[in-house]
Amino acid sequence: MQVISGIHEDVISQRIDRREAILWVSRLGKRAGLADLQGKSVYLMVSVKNPNFSGHLVNTFCELVETHFGRGEVILVDTPYASTISAIETDETIRRRELEDLHRVTDEKHRFVERILAKRARVLPVYSFDQVTREVPPSLLHEVRAAFEIEGRFRRAILDRSREVAPATIPDAFLPRFAEFLVSEIPVLCFLYYARGEPGVVDVYPGENLEIIWDIERGHYADELPGISRLVERSPGLIYVDVRLKPRQTGRK
Repeated sequence: MQVISGIHEDVISQRIDRREAILWVSRLGKRAGLADLQGKSVYLMVSVKNPNFSGHLVNTFCELVETHFGRGEVILVDTPYASTISAIETDETIRRRELEDLHRVTDEKHRFVERILAKRARVLPVYSFDQVTREVPPSLLHEVRAAFEIEGRFRRAILDRSREVAPATIPDAFLPRFAEFLVSEIPVLCFLYYARGEPGVVDVYPGENLEIIWDIERGHYADELPGISRLVERSPGLIYVDVRLKPRQTGRK
């Protein structure tokens, strides 16, 4: 297989100060600034259990779309949480209750986001994670699953990341079940990031990008993820915007 040109490249980040937030704009191999965001498709993937997705953040995203991007979408990330609950919880009653709680939280977050978007001048669509997953070719979903099921570099990277974020009460033997979150999420992210083509894609998120994603773009898993790696080769590459919100000024009307 052809080696992806960015395999040895570093992620280059640039700090951009705005009134409401500090933006860390990152791209593999070269610097990206506000001018590089113009006209691109941008996603805000709202993790429904992440408290950092505040109204302040959603409004900041809308302002970026209105001033810099070509089109914006909001995607509610809930199904990966359900995958982890279903994999870990063996008690049927507890599992059902946790899934019902997740469904309630997702509905609340959906209404919360839509109320904010309804007040903006630009109309932005809100999609569920399942809606986006249905667009992903089944071959990519199977590819990530198959790569995770074998003892290779991709599986080790997924488990290492899962150990970083998993509660300490989850033993190492349960990590593959906890890792179902990433196994569900990664093929969808890669489809959004690398299958859309020109003029490129931007992901806006309150936090750093997964190093696994940058390693996929570098070509580190080209043998284990050949289909996704071919998408990467043909894509302009991801631009990632880590949003660090500034405290709101008091006394403003």
